[in-house]
Amino acid sequence: MFGKLIVVVVRARRSGAQDSPAVATGLAGVAAVTVANGGDNIAAYTPVFRTSSAGDIAVTVVVFALGVALWCAAGSWLVSHRKITRAVERWSHWLVPAVFVLIGLYIFYKGRALEF
Repeated sequence: MFGKLIVVVVRARRSGAQDSPAVATGLAGVAAVTVANGGDNIAAYTPVFRTSSAGDIAVTVVVFALGVALWCAAGSWLVSHRKITRAVERWSHWLVPAVFVLIGLYIFYKGRALEF
């Protein structure tokens, strides 16, 4: 089965056909992507909320909401500048993986995962 799929993909690329990117549009699409990407957070934050007081949970929710609002405002501001948009379009395919690798290495370092 996978062999046939690979042959189809190779033939499509040789013929110049391009895959259209997957795009989530509308409230339902964005909500679905958010839930799908945030499933692992449920496992991480359930113990935190289980052992927190109502006041601690309220502070956490307010700080989270303010952080999301700040990121949305920053994103809106950034994409309104053409030079920044062009730079992101040009370099994002290299920049995003590099940032994730650096974050992973930092987590290993801080967690002392590489010490013997």
